[in-house]
Amino acid sequence: IALFTRHEGDPEKYLYDMQCAWYELELAACLARKGDWGRSLKKYMAVVKHFEDFHEDQFDFHSYCIRKVTLRAYADVLRFENDLWGQPYYG
Repeated sequence: IALFTRHEGDPEKYLYDMQCAWYELELAACLARKGDWGRSLKKYMAVVKHFEDFHEDQFDFHSYCIRKVTLRAYADVLRFENDLWGQPYYG
């Protein structure tokens, strides 16, 4: 995975920071198949944390859009937030 991330530091940490849910879900499923339940649960909980961060970040984005008058981006985020908990990577 180091080919797809920055060269310095831990690639898994970088993917966590980039909120790469698809990778964490696949890794968690792989770890669960191997019986490594602790690490698997940690990866699944990381995905839940990402979605909670998305939900919290919307409040900062409201004031940003109003300040910058970017109404199209604001409408897109509102549509995304309406379906946030129904996203395939969350469900």
